[in-house]
Amino acid sequence: KMKHRLLSGLLAVVLVLGLAPGALAAPPAESEAAQVLAALDIMVGDENGNLNLDRTITRAEFTKMTVAASTSRDTVGDAVAVKPYPDVPQTHWAAPYIKAAVDLNLVQGDLYGNFNPDEKITLAEGVTILLRLLGYTDSDFTGVWPAGQMAQYRALGLDEGVTCGQNDNMTRRDALYLFYNLMITKDKNGSYYLNTLEPTLNLVNTSGQLDRVGLINSAMEGPVVASGSWEAQLPFSTASAKVYRNGSSSDLGSIQDQDVVYWSESMRT
Repeated sequence: KMKHRLLSGLLAVVLVLGLAPGALAAPPAESEAAQVLAALDIMVGDENGNLNLDRTITRAEFTKMTVAASTSRDTVGDAVAVKPYPDVPQTHWAAPYIKAAVDLNLVQGDLYGNFNPDEKITLAEGVTILLRLLGYTDSDFTGVWPAGQMAQYRALGLDEGVTCGQNDNMTRRDALYLFYNLMITKDKNGSYYLNTLEPTLNLVNTSGQLDRVGLINSAMEGPVVASGSWEAQLPFSTASAKVYRNGSSSDLGSIQDQDVVYWSESMRT
């Protein structure tokens, strides 16, 4: 859930990413993309905060990311009444996301009616799904699949940073760039996708530039006053958390008594 936060200028703001000019100094593109997707709760790290970007991604994992990047992301429940595919039982961890993606007409099974949730997903399959998020339908493309979809993928600039070929299994790094590019791509109606996803924030300007700081600030929860056992009020361990104090990268030891803390569970920040 995205929430606007007006950060107080009277007290030191802790754990807020990128508020000072020094924090805006040309971060690596991969780091920027990771911050954006974490703020949107689309791609988050494991219990240690690692994104494991070199690992390939499964159809179930990609589907979860797709639903998290859709306007229906807040409506997915914890369980489903019926299994969405014969090979996706109700007990499968991704069953709610796969069911939601089916209802949104974003995914399809194979010729045998199975979804194959644990198989690796190819770039062409992932591109087809994301084009549907952008409002395109299969009827918008002529010729043999996926020629038309891949041509549109390149024309829209969704390929920036993606290194695998259309029939290759995607890595999590490929998915990271694909979803990041999605946010600054215009949908079929001509609106930048992130502005459709977060209509009240207007985070992508007319030049297609994303307000990363504004997005991250909107994702912050709080405040919590650093006093007593304040860390116990956070929903994650601060042991491996990223810490920013007054807009600059810091560490947990820099937090002083009575500092005002804003936090993000998805960014572990």
